[in-house]
Amino acid sequence: MTAQRIIAGRAEASNAIHTLADTGLVEVRGDERGTGALLRQKETDRGEAVDGVFVFAGLEPNTEWLGGLVDLDSAGHIVTDISPATSVPGVFAAGDVRQFSAAQLAASAGDGATAAVSADRGICHQPVSSHWSSSSSAVASWTSGEGRRRDCSVQMTLPRAV
Repeated sequence: MTAQRIIAGRAEASNAIHTLADTGLVEVRGDERGTGALLRQKETDRGEAVDGVFVFAGLEPNTEWLGGLVDLDSAGHIVTDISPATSVPGVFAAGDVRQFSAAQLAASAGDGATAAVSADRGICHQPVSSHWSSSSSAVASWTSGEGRRRDCSVQMTLPRAV
């Protein structure tokens, strides 16, 4: 099972949940509640009657699109410091994709606020990394937490092909 250890442990300890190793859901059958499921175990498909279906999207970070741009941990989460800056100057990560994230909506919102404050304090003074290639420039304006207007000339960039 690839779920977090605590979730997997609870599922395995429950008498109400039947777990199947190396099995994927191919199709939900029946009414909107789900009364059957087509399962694929290794390369064999089989139908099974069920009392309902709960779809869990999972906690696997969606970071493949970064293509090695920033450092990732072994589980695919973006490695950040407390600010939450990544291994590339001027690039920040927030939310569930960040290493050691609490994987909670409120924590993700806090990460976003922390990243915005960090950008406010430093991104205009950081050199553009060699990982980035310029595409156009713009001027960004925003109001800081202290109510002061901030202006910064920002070079808009796109990741270089790896």
